[in-house]
Formats: sequence, structure tokens, C-alpha cells
Amino acid sequence: MDEEIQFILDILSDTGAELNMPIVLDWEIPAADNPRTKNMDGRTLTDIQLHFCGQMKKMGYQPMVYFNWHQSENLYYLADLEDYPFWLALYQEQMTYPWRVEMWQWTHTGRVPGISGDVDINVYMPY
Repeated sequence: MDEEIQFILDILSDTGAELNMPIVLDWEIPAADNPRTKNMDGRTLTDIQLHFCGQMKKMGYQPMVYFNWHQSENLYYLADLEDYPFWLALYQEQMTYPWRVEMWQWTHTGRVPGISGDVDINVYMPY
């Protein structure tokens, strides 16, 4: 994880980018045959998110935790992560979820002029 964190910090430093939105670790179930995160348990994934968010915050950035419904119900220990804003991928017409969510990805089949194919569509709902 430290490798990925340093990669992000190097890009931000090299570009001089000033961010007004959070930095997010989007861990997804790997499609590769033998990824290094294969078969990771929820405790380990939660600890990785905590480490990432802690390092981003330490460097002065606002971290955010991204997950889908399956990950939230079966992997992540959300109570351990609730100090950071949540970004939830939940494909339904109304946002109904027991945890506070600041970003909601409500579809992965959206359409945007100038982009061919499906696009994730999100709603930012800051508290």
C-alpha cells in the first residue's frame, strides 16, 4: 500500500495540482488471475483503507472511502472507517443506506455527451 500512496503523492507533487475533492482508494474485487489482494479478508482490507486514509490526511489531503454494497456488508468494518467520508456504489433509484454517505454512485450505465459507452454517474452529498 505504501507503494500506491507514494505513487499518488508523486503525481500530486509533479503536477502541482490543488484538489478541492477527496482522494479515494477504490479497491475492487480483482479480475486478474493472481492479484496480490486475492482472498484478503475484511479486517485486512479495512486496515488498508485506514492506512491509506491516515497517510492522505497526514499529507494534508481529504481522504474518502469507496465501496459497493457487497463490500460494506461482507468485507469492510465500517464502524472503524466512519471517521472518513463514504462513497457508496449502490445501483438503485433512491438512496437508502444505514450509514452516512457523502458520494453516491447510483449507476454504472450512464450516458454523457462526448463519451461513448457506459459512464459511472455519481451524486455528491456533503454533510
